Amino acid sequence: MAAQSVAVIGGGVAGMSAALDLSRHNLDVHLIEKDFWLGGRAIEYNCKAAGQCQQCGACLAEKKLREVNEAKNIQVHLASEIAEIRRNSGYQLLLHQAPLFTAGREQKALQSVYRSGDPQGVVLRGPSKNNLPLFVLDPDKAELARGNSDYAVLQQSLDLDRAGQQIEIQAQAVVLATGFQPFTPQQIGTYHYAVLDNVVSALDMERIRKAKGSYIRPGDGRRPQRVSFIQCVGSRSEALGHPWCSRVCCPYALRMARAIRAEHPDTEITFFYMDLQNPGRDSEQFLSSCRSDFRFIRMMPVDILPGQDGSVAVNYMPPGEQRIESEAFDLVILSVGLEPGGDNSRLSRLLGIPLDRHGFLQAGARGYQASAGNEGCFLAGTSTGPMDIQASIEQAGLAVKELLTYLGQQEKKHYGYDRRSILHAGSGYWRELDRHLHSR
Repeated sequence: MAAQSVAVIGGGVAGMSAALDLSRHNLDVHLIEKDFWLGGRAIEYNCKAAGQCQQCGACLAEKKLREVNEAKNIQVHLASEIAEIRRNSGYQLLLHQAPLFTAGREQKALQSVYRSGDPQGVVLRGPSKNNLPLFVLDPDKAELARGNSDYAVLQQSLDLDRAGQQIEIQAQAVVLATGFQPFTPQQIGTYHYAVLDNVVSALDMERIRKAKGSYIRPGDGRRPQRVSFIQCVGSRSEALGHPWCSRVCCPYALRMARAIRAEHPDTEITFFYMDLQNPGRDSEQFLSSCRSDFRFIRMMPVDILPGQDGSVAVNYMPPGEQRIESEAFDLVILSVGLEPGGDNSRLSRLLGIPLDRHGFLQAGARGYQASAGNEGCFLAGTSTGPMDIQASIEQAGLAVKELLTYLGQQEKKHYGYDRRSILHAGSGYWRELDRHLHSR
C-alpha cells in the first residue's frame, strides 16, 4: 500500500517538529517554506546559556533542522509560495518555487562571492551552518550580477536566467505552521529606531551576535557599558491595535540580559516595563535572581533621542513623579512583540479558515483542527497566537496526534482497519528537551 502524504506549510520550529513527528509514521511529508531556509525566526536565536541552560529552546531549533536534513521521507520545498489550494480527495497544492542553486559548483561560486565582500550584496547566507543550501542568490538583486565584472564567477557557474518552477502536491492532510512576524518598531516614531544606530530590536541583536560573535553596538562595534531593554514594544497597545500580550518578550529579554551580563560582567542593564510575565519553569527564583542583577523601572519611555558619542537618551517619567527624566545609554534594545503571520489572510481565504479578532488563524472546536468544513487541516505554532519555542513544539506534537487519528479514521473507512501507529503519536517538548540535555 502506498504511503499517505501530508503537506506541512511553514518551515519554522513548529513546522519542522510536525514534519519530523509525521515522518516517523510511514508518511510521505512535504515541508513547504516560502523563505530560502528552514528554521523560521527560532533559527536566528542564539543560545542563552550563562553557565547553565536557560531553557530558551534555541538549541532545539538547530537540533530539529539537522534531523530534517537527515530524514529520508521529508521532501523540503524551499522558496515556495502557495499559489492555489484545491480540495480533491484531500488537498491539491500548487506551488511556485523561485530558482535555487544547490549544485556543488554553484554553492562554491556563491560562497566565493559572499566571502570576497560581495559589493552589491547579491548573495545571502543562511542564519545557521546547518541550512541547506547555505548560500542563495537574492532574486531581487540578480540583475546586478549580470555583466558586472565583480560577479564573473557567478556568470560562469550559474544560469542567471533560470526561471522558477510550478510544483503540484497531492496530500491527504495539511498542517498550517506559518508562524508569526515580528512587530516593526518603525511604527513607534518617538523611539527613532530607523534613525539611531544604537536603538535596535532584540532580533537585530540576535543577528549581530550570530555575525560578530558578541553582543556589541552596531554603531561602532564597541561593547556597551550601559544597556536598556524596553518591553512590550508593539504589544499591549490599543493605539496600535495590538492589545494582546506577546507572552515571549519578558522571558526572552531577561535571558538575553543574562547572556550579555555573562559575556560582559560589568555591563549595567536597566529594564523599562509595564509588568513582567511568567518566564517559565522556576519563574519566581529566576525573577528574583534577575531583580538582584538588573534595575527595573515600571514605566514606558516617552521617547528616545540622540545622545553624545553615539549614546542615546531615554526620556521617561519616573514612577510617582510628574517630571520627565533623561538618561543616557550606550545601547537600547526594543523587545518587539509577535504579530500574525503575513500569509494568514491569504491562507484564510484559500482554505476558508476564519481569523480571530487579532488576525491569527482560529482553530475549530476540536482543538488543533481547523474549523468545520476543513477536515484534514490542522494548525500548529504561532499561526494560532503568541507562544514560545517550547510551546510551539508541544502544540505541533498535539496537532500531529490529531492528524494521525484523522488519517487512521480515513484509512479505516477505505480499508476496514485502523493503523496502530496513531496510538503512539505526539512528542512532548519536555521529554525531548530532557533527552537532548542529558545526551550532551
